[in-house]
Order: sequence, then structure tokens, then C-alpha cells
Amino acid sequence: MTIGEKIQFYRKANKLTQKELSELSGISEISIRKYEAGDRFPKNEQLQKIASVLEIGGNELLDVKLETIKVETVGDAMTLFYLLKEKLGVSFTYTINRGAIDPNSISIHFKNEKVNACLERIATEEAMAAQLSNTLAKSKNETDKAQLLTDKFLLDLTKDELTGSKEKL
Repeated sequence: MTIGEKIQFYRKANKLTQKELSELSGISEISIRKYEAGDRFPKNEQLQKIASVLEIGGNELLDVKLETIKVETVGDAMTLFYLLKEKLGVSFTYTINRGAIDPNSISIHFKNEKVNACLERIATEEAMAAQLSNTLAKSKNETDKAQLLTDKFLLDLTKDELTGSKEKL
């Protein structure tokens, strides 16, 4: 996704018109149009203004690849977890057995309803995908198989849309 496509995506996700983004960022509407069309590349100062209005990090508009974020150790994962905990807040539910927390019973809930709604959607999609795969494996009817494959494809598209979403927290 180009920077222009990202600006357009986040602008639409925030339900803003180009004119509204222009007014809120102090950047001309013509420039916003040219950025989104890919005719011009915004300077860092304009990127920061746009990112601020869209409530995303300026780096989100640049091509930072997920592969560049290394999560290879438990420590790496915990660093990300503590960052999320600090930014979003979390609460835990668990059961206590023999005076100690049962580690297999721990559930984490973010104190941000939008994030929790996204997690619910991911869990629902995973359950649906598992059900589709199971049904597909059992189905002998080619029409049913084609429909199931289409449904799986649509679930995958939804996943891509969700992970690319930058809805305000």
C-alpha cells in the first residue's frame, strides 16, 4: 500500500472527507488529493500533521514492514505485551487452584472496547474458518466445496482488512 493509499484508507476509516482532513491538518485540500492520488509525496512535517489528525503514528504512513519487528524470544514478546499494557490498559481473569493462579486459565482483556471488539471478530473468524475447513474436508459435493472455498476467501479478506485497520483507539 502506498503512502497515498494509506492516507486515504485512514481518512475514510475516520469518516473524514479530504476537505475535513485538510481543515483539521492545515494542509491544502489540493495537496491532500495529490498525496492520495500519488502525484505528490508529503514531506515529513505534512505526514506528522496528517498522522496527528488521523490519530496514528507517523511511521504508519511509511513503509514499515512487520518483518522488521523481531519477536524471537519470550522477552521480545513480553516487551510488546508491556507496551500494549501501557498504551491500552489490561485486566486479567483467572482461576486460583491450591492458592496459586492456574496459568492455563489466564485471560487478558484490554480496557479498550474497540480493541476487544476486534479480538472478538478475530476469534469469530477463526472459529468460522475452522468450521469451514472441517465441513470442506467432509463435503463430497463440488458446488458445496466451491461455496465453502469462497467463504474461506472472504474470511481471509476480512482478516486482511482488520489487520490493516487504523481505527481510533
